[in-house]
Amino acid sequence: MNILGAALAIALLLPSLAMAQGVRAGKWTSGVGQGIVEHIVRNGPGNDFNISCDVGYSEDAELTGISISIRDNGPPPKSTVRIFIDDEEFQFGVDDHGGIKTNYRVNADNFIALWETLRSGKSMRVLFEDGRTSSFSLDGAKKVLGSKPCGTNFYAMPSKPQVKKPKAF
Repeated sequence: MNILGAALAIALLLPSLAMAQGVRAGKWTSGVGQGIVEHIVRNGPGNDFNISCDVGYSEDAELTGISISIRDNGPPPKSTVRIFIDDEEFQFGVDDHGGIKTNYRVNADNFIALWETLRSGKSMRVLFEDGRTSSFSLDGAKKVLGSKPCGTNFYAMPSKPQVKKPKAF
């Protein structure tokens, strides 16, 4: 193959590689589909940080949460993920499938606080309980995330009816 042929082959291959990557590494991007808005940043192949906002898929933000992969694998099920933004630490409980859901108070509150801190932070590092760690850029996070966090499942769930105590006779 001559030099021109090799250059042409590389030129044709590069867009395919970019499409396979999906989003540019190191830059926050967002996309929407089927009632879910995803806010994603990557740190090279296999290291992804994804905030999913359920804006219409369900009635109670059931799918709002965070998914993270480091070296092509998510966190161990039923573990704790630690996220460091500058000097602040956020801890999230992981469900049975390796996801971070917002269906209970601690994760929901931490989700809201994390959102606000991501927008103003300078650096982010994620640490899994098994020792895997990755840094992620916050370049573009403020613009992509917007000023208000998306609704969480815990706060969107209908409250349980209050049982009234019977009146004394």
